Amino acid sequence: MSVRSKGKERIAFLLLGVTSKHCGGAERFFSSFFSMYSEYGPARFRSFFICDRNTKETLIGIGRFKPGQEDVLLLKSYSNRLKHLLENLHLLFLILYKRIKAVHVCSYTPYYFEKLRFLGNLPAFLRPRIIVTIVSARPAYSLVDESDPHHHKDKETYGRLLEKVRVNAFLCWNKRFSEIANHLTFLHPDPLIYYIRSRYIESGAFVPAEKKQNLVVYSGRLVEPKRPLFFLEGVRILAQELNVPLGNWKFAIYGHGVLLPELQRRIKEGKLEQVVELKEETRMEKVLSVSRCYVSTQDYDNFPSLAINEAMACGNAVIARNLGQTSWFVKNGVNGLLLDEDSPHGLAQALKNYILHPEWHGAMSNASRNLVLQEHTRESFIQQVEEFWTKLFDRPA
Repeated sequence: MSVRSKGKERIAFLLLGVTSKHCGGAERFFSSFFSMYSEYGPARFRSFFICDRNTKETLIGIGRFKPGQEDVLLLKSYSNRLKHLLENLHLLFLILYKRIKAVHVCSYTPYYFEKLRFLGNLPAFLRPRIIVTIVSARPAYSLVDESDPHHHKDKETYGRLLEKVRVNAFLCWNKRFSEIANHLTFLHPDPLIYYIRSRYIESGAFVPAEKKQNLVVYSGRLVEPKRPLFFLEGVRILAQELNVPLGNWKFAIYGHGVLLPELQRRIKEGKLEQVVELKEETRMEKVLSVSRCYVSTQDYDNFPSLAINEAMACGNAVIARNLGQTSWFVKNGVNGLLLDEDSPHGLAQALKNYILHPEWHGAMSNASRNLVLQEHTRESFIQQVEEFWTKLFDRPA
């Protein structure tokens, strides 16, 4: 143990089940944050990272961890009929052995439910505080709206957590979750709920190229909540109905997911092969450094999208749906454009305005990068997280 870590409260991030094809923004962000924070001299807490072997190898493979990194704890996996019991007991062993006082789930899915219920039901002298990050913006809307098409699915996903697990605190990616908390039923009374007001990246890896290309990028999982079909339809309208001369402009969709076959079909049927490309890339900094514009079409909110933050650091203008707290990232007319009409036609109009005003490009590029470097900084994020953890430990366990 280093001298600077003596006497500090110990917190362990918990991240399981990550593979190279299932490593989203939250997984990348929290593993990077842990690596940075564990080396951060003024840190007020000591951090650990608990993960399974596949997750560890994935994070090493994408440069988030170093082989043999200190304080990365390997949770054993079992395949026999005692799987859940043995894994839970090993998790408890790691917590007690390292004197961990809080377990912070990076991005909740039902995969964690049994482990969290096990920890929450431990006697008080063994039980760590439980922190859950709610990454998705959707449950903040769907859980309190029975007419929402995702209501029943999200109630099944989050309902057991909220009602049956003794969760001490929620760290939310979205302000609205803290606003609807009074309408939800919690087993553990009065959990601490804290929402993030900024986001950061290690901007040294994300820098704009000296020469930008006329490239518009969409990236993300090719699933319905991310709305890649919304993006594709916007580009089709731009090219075929608004008759914008695209010249050497290119549009690229980076990602993988269940909607890939449908995207391929629509590109072929719409004769868009010369306009839109489908690609995969694990190191998006290479793409974003040369692209000029980044588009986000996901549902509910675009804040605090890691992908947008990375695009901004690389000097991309951002075009996004005007949802939730998106305006915290995308300042309309300054570093990008918010859609006037929330539809593919509205996206096509925004793309048209951007492409036909080349005098905007340099100013928006500079504004995006400055926003990341000056407002959404590492120091700002650390301050918020340490404030959250401090408030947690100031409350009864």
